[in-house]
Amino acid sequence: MSSADTDPSTASSLINLALFVWGAVIWWRFQFASSTAEYRRCRLPATHISLSEFVFKVIVLLVGAFVGAAIGSWFAGRVPGGLKADPAHVTFIAGIGFDLGGLIALLIFRRTPAWVLPSNRSLPLEYLTGNAGMAPPPTPDTAPRIAKKDVFKAGLYTYLAATMAVVVVQQIWFFVLDKLHVEAPRQPVIDLLKGTHTTAILVMAGLLAVVVAPILEELVFRAGIFRFGKQVLPRWAAFMLSAVTFGLAHASVSACVPLVVFAYILALSYERTGRIEVTMIAHALFNLTSLVLLVAGLDS
Repeated sequence: MSSADTDPSTASSLINLALFVWGAVIWWRFQFASSTAEYRRCRLPATHISLSEFVFKVIVLLVGAFVGAAIGSWFAGRVPGGLKADPAHVTFIAGIGFDLGGLIALLIFRRTPAWVLPSNRSLPLEYLTGNAGMAPPPTPDTAPRIAKKDVFKAGLYTYLAATMAVVVVQQIWFFVLDKLHVEAPRQPVIDLLKGTHTTAILVMAGLLAVVVAPILEELVFRAGIFRFGKQVLPRWAAFMLSAVTFGLAHASVSACVPLVVFAYILALSYERTGRIEVTMIAHALFNLTSLVLLVAGLDS
């Protein structure tokens, strides 16, 4: 059989198998091997974010996101040739505006206004992410953050381990949905990307999936919800809160449970490395893989 006759589902299965095996090796190395004690230490210092600060950031995020979505919808109807007649295109452009608007709003309000803070202090966003010099120092029960030179490697390992887990859980979840006779339609944007040959749409999808979404979602769900959750909830509840909200936020029955597992592993990696850049890299690689498989028709 020539390569041109290869069944897309077979190619997809082989790719998933390769990622699964590689991820399983990484998972074993960092979870069960005898030398993993150092890797399993918590490297995420405790933070002290007030409820008013957290709520303010949430409001800023939502306002920016919805304003961005409105601008995106307005723009979609005024592109030369017009996208207004195609609801899928309008939804796609509005989604880009939603993510961009939320990210821009968080960057604009990097410092929480003094009137929000109970102690009249100014708190930059980097305090929440642990990326600034004013981040809280390690406490006696935490280890120092990993070195910057190890960030990409840790992100790659996180991506592989998470992909292995997602591949397994996804198959189990699809089996459960099938047995329960639950219809799980794909998100409209998936059909849009599978059927499009427009370079502009593919470029925008790439920027959204590989750059904007990983940065925004890691700031929100890991550096925000998970970090604040660890401060006010038991550790297991903080993991579940950030993971479940991440899965539900994608509004997809078929993807919800696998994404919950994905989010849990990202939070675990964030806790064990102390660097949000690690989960951003892992998230970007995961989205890039999904996008390439989707556009290539190997997403079965």
